[in-house]
Amino acid sequence: RFARDRRLFEYGLRRVDAVVAQNPAQQRMSREHYGREATLIPSCYPRPAPLGAAERTEVLWVGTLRSFKFPERFIDLARRLPQFRCTMIGGPGGQDAQQLAYFHHLRDMAAQVPNLAFLGFVHPREVEAHFDRARVFVNTSDVEGFPNTFLQAWARGIPSVSLFDPGSRHHDVAVGTVVADLVQAVAAVKRLMRDDALLHGLGQHARE
Repeated sequence: RFARDRRLFEYGLRRVDAVVAQNPAQQRMSREHYGREATLIPSCYPRPAPLGAAERTEVLWVGTLRSFKFPERFIDLARRLPQFRCTMIGGPGGQDAQQLAYFHHLRDMAAQVPNLAFLGFVHPREVEAHFDRARVFVNTSDVEGFPNTFLQAWARGIPSVSLFDPGSRHHDVAVGTVVADLVQAVAAVKRLMRDDALLHGLGQHARE
């Protein structure tokens, strides 16, 4: 947002000994935008035991409740899919008055959606159990780096639906479903919640 921050970032990037990227897309952007070769070190996550589709029934959103993650979109998605159970997990983005007011605003919005469980902050260890129950993971941000939540979902064979491309590829095929807007997100979630064969195929691709 601020030129000052961009210049500080570029100043640091020119002077570091090495740059690490999490996926080939970041590696390519480092080369194209900054002329720096990045070393690819994929993120790691311990692989949980596989769960059957019958055990996974929820549409899940997990993240810090910051405005740039557009959590309101997930509340709207849950409202448009009243036939499915949706769960939203995330604490406020800070303890200042503005962040707390935003958190309370989202909590009040979610309370108007009967099929949406708004849990607020959940300890990271306890979040794992919610991934175990999820059938689809949704990310509503326009842009992020690479959230660990994708690894938590993919390691369980849970397909993701996101509004940005996290850049991960397996056999040159994108991992997860990337959509352009909320309408497409609703349609993608609906297909995955109803189609076991599609869920299994995309989930296996993600797990691999």
